[in-house]
Amino acid sequence: MTPQRLADLNEIGGSEANVATGNHAVEFLLWGQDRNGFDADNGYQTAYDLAVDGIRLHELRLHPDGETLVVALGGIKTHPDYDRVKLNLDTMAPALLLMNRKTGAIQARFTPSHHPLSCRHLDVGPDGTVMASYQYQGPKWDTPTLIVHLNTTTGEFSELALNADQRVGLRHYTASIAIHPEQPVAAITAP
Repeated sequence: MTPQRLADLNEIGGSEANVATGNHAVEFLLWGQDRNGFDADNGYQTAYDLAVDGIRLHELRLHPDGETLVVALGGIKTHPDYDRVKLNLDTMAPALLLMNRKTGAIQARFTPSHHPLSCRHLDVGPDGTVMASYQYQGPKWDTPTLIVHLNTTTGEFSELALNADQRVGLRHYTASIAIHPEQPVAAITAP
């Protein structure tokens, strides 16, 4: 799918109901309908939310089943005026969530082995495999694993063991993760 192909499909046949780009396309993808999440008659206030039972939804993807959202929940509360000031490092509750895209029901919640592992980035393969990555908010001398594998068919959740040099090289942070669409390979980036 290319940007030009999406543009060609948008409002095909002259109908505004045929959306392939923009916010309305995302709403149809997530909910099967244009839910217009803002109330235009009330100062464009949010009209609905899907509760994620936590703080800081960092990234989400649609699972290949078309019904499940895969959510990276960072768990870090930041100061409203100073976004980089972290307020809850002792109590943060990060997670990887599976939730129904229509009802918002949380179908599964997977928590990291250490609460300072903020779930940040994720990707979902065509077979439903989820790879996620963490940012560690703990002591500098710790070197926990930062990569997660979730088999959504079996529910098996595991943090991948990296050798000490690899863990140190990541410097407690991953910037992105991607699964190859045709091969059983994933890649991460880190500073």
